[in-house]
Amino acid sequence: MFSECKARIDVDFVKTFYLEKHCVVTLSRPEKRNAFNPQMIEELTSTFASLSAQSELRAIILKGDGKSFCAGADLDWMKSMVEYSEAENIADSNRLFDMFYTLHECAIPIISIVHGHVMGGGTGIVAASDIVIAEASTQFAFSEVKLGLAPATISPFILSRINANDAHRFLLTGERFSASKAREMGLVTEAVEGEEIEDLQNYFLKNFYENGPQAVNATKGLLNIFEAGILETKDYTSRVIAERRVSEEGQQGLRGFIENRSVPWKTKYEVDPK
Repeated sequence: MFSECKARIDVDFVKTFYLEKHCVVTLSRPEKRNAFNPQMIEELTSTFASLSAQSELRAIILKGDGKSFCAGADLDWMKSMVEYSEAENIADSNRLFDMFYTLHECAIPIISIVHGHVMGGGTGIVAASDIVIAEASTQFAFSEVKLGLAPATISPFILSRINANDAHRFLLTGERFSASKAREMGLVTEAVEGEEIEDLQNYFLKNFYENGPQAVNATKGLLNIFEAGILETKDYTSRVIAERRVSEEGQQGLRGFIENRSVPWKTKYEVDPK
């Protein structure tokens, strides 16, 4: 139904295919599980800024190539963070925030199709999307606290989607959770088996093709009005993550992750025998 490719634009890590009245954007670092690095962040930001201005589009499908949708931060990028000053970390965090915000503010509805693992910053992309279809086996985590960091940059986008009870549990524990739990908490729209994804994607596309495009764009604007405070959090969240990265604990966590060794705060919890 939506198979004919009208045009294709490729940059290094983001591929865009234009179809009849929608396009498919693919994260394309499969060997890195589509983890972010500065170049990928810049490419995603510029891609969605451009797409937002294309009034002929009815929807954007966002997917990840390979085994996972997005594993969060790239290992080499994390290595460089260890040496960043606080000022450099703030600038770096601002660019990441701008990427999420560009997706969030995009005038065209975004349908994200996720699978494999959605970790750390990958959950920020999910939260910035309008509709999220997750393969049932997908695993999620707000994993920053495991590294001695904080989910600062993604937090305003996450908190616009999930309730406070789930936020306190999953952002503080960093534990993994399933696609069905992600749906229950509001992070995901639908969690389905792999063979059902295409039908569900086409169901949403059919609706967007039938709706007045200007009316849909205006409605997105209305929805975003109630989340207008997100932009006001930018400076604070960037400062928090910058401070965590240069802190002693953050440095230990980053080096532990990079060097695949234990971190000093990790303690085995022993249950007292009854």
